[in-house]
Amino acid sequence: YCSICGEHCVTSEVDCLKLPRRRTDKAVAMEEAVHFHKKYANFGERILLRRQNGVEKQYRFYCRQCRQPLGYRPNPPSETAKFTYFYDKALVSEQSAAIAFAK
Repeated sequence: YCSICGEHCVTSEVDCLKLPRRRTDKAVAMEEAVHFHKKYANFGERILLRRQNGVEKQYRFYCRQCRQPLGYRPNPPSETAKFTYFYDKALVSEQSAAIAFAK
């Protein structure tokens, strides 16, 4: 679920929050060929980021409800990619844990 509005964003056979994390930005790394998943998100623009080893392309996706950035892929949605990355603290495992449901 989206950590801000509680919208259902990802369905997966594994707990996304327990997957390994990427060293550069602490994003959760889901191997697409290994883990079945479905993203309920809007894909946006391509971003180019300067990294130590060169330039990284990110095709970002956003929450359908509140437009919070949820993660990115190295390839466009129409192509296959080895990994999908979810930003640190962008997802919560229970809808009630979202900020919109805080009392």
